[in-house]
Amino acid sequence: MSWLLVVDCEKMPLSDLLNSPWIGFAGLLVGIVCVILAVFFYIRGKRERLPRFDTRTNNIVSDLRARFDALQMLYANQQIDNLSVTRVILWNAGRQAIRASDIAPTDPVAIRVSKPYQILDARVLGETAATNRFRVFVSNDRTEVTCQFDYVDHGQGAVLQVIHTAKVDNDVRLDGTVIEAGRFNRRHIDVEAFRGRKGRAIFGVISLFNAMFIIYVVVQMFRTVTEPSLLSAGLGLILVALFSWGAYRFLVQRFVPKGLESFCESF
Repeated sequence: MSWLLVVDCEKMPLSDLLNSPWIGFAGLLVGIVCVILAVFFYIRGKRERLPRFDTRTNNIVSDLRARFDALQMLYANQQIDNLSVTRVILWNAGRQAIRASDIAPTDPVAIRVSKPYQILDARVLGETAATNRFRVFVSNDRTEVTCQFDYVDHGQGAVLQVIHTAKVDNDVRLDGTVIEAGRFNRRHIDVEAFRGRKGRAIFGVISLFNAMFIIYVVVQMFRTVTEPSLLSAGLGLILVALFSWGAYRFLVQRFVPKGLESFCESF
């Protein structure tokens, strides 16, 4: 097939060759590849700090005294009516490291609970690298947990676990400002999709559909080699590429960062 195309091109005048629909398609294809590479290298080369977080809360006991007058619940010899566990995941989605000196002194990274609730205990459940050296400190009034670290590189972070007397996830908040990057931005992690790998299965089906569509477009191109068909095929390939990229962003990147899977484990 390729030999026949070469022979035809040798017999074809230069003007007809330049007006060939294959030249237009080749130019369109090169343009698409150049745009994709430009976007890829721009994203790869863009260095910025992107602090991200998410939380999960499991209420174990709620309003115990109101339901059972004679029953008492103690935690470290302290009587409580509510008991909840919150997991907080922190990570850097940017390609520039976040150092301890990048945290605003007036707004440190801290987990706080609404009044009149209290924090009973806190610990680092897991971290991507021991050199990050995440530490947590419960305040004397037990209303906040301060988090400190040495640095957090791209894709690195930690999972913190806080035991407190609040009832729901809205009673727990994360504060903290990174200089030149702003406050920690919440990015929802689909825990159920991560456990069941539903998102990856859906993305696999989408990828299979895209591959079948591309094969169909290529076959149609060889059957009807005209300028309109080549233009339609090029636009179709662009739409497929954009759809695949959007599906990847929506499904795959909603999972927990690598090394911090303890965030999705059962309480």
